[in-house]
Amino acid sequence: MPTGDARKEFIFAAAGSYFGLSPGDEAIVSQQNTPALNTFLDDGGATMLSAHLDGRKFVLSNTVRYSA
Repeated sequence: MPTGDARKEFIFAAAGSYFGLSPGDEAIVSQQNTPALNTFLDDGGATMLSAHLDGRKFVLSNTVRYSA
């Protein structure tokens, strides 16, 4: 799953490990160019990147989802 960007590869490896997914898993690979990830990596004003699994879908966001 080489992305050509070591920062993305680190994030995907760490998140994949946390969620029990391999870095080459389609759920992760499909998120390589999401706006949330690119904003977090390239915009100095973006201070947050959250990740969660929604069923079998790996979701990245620049906000935290809260549910009571």
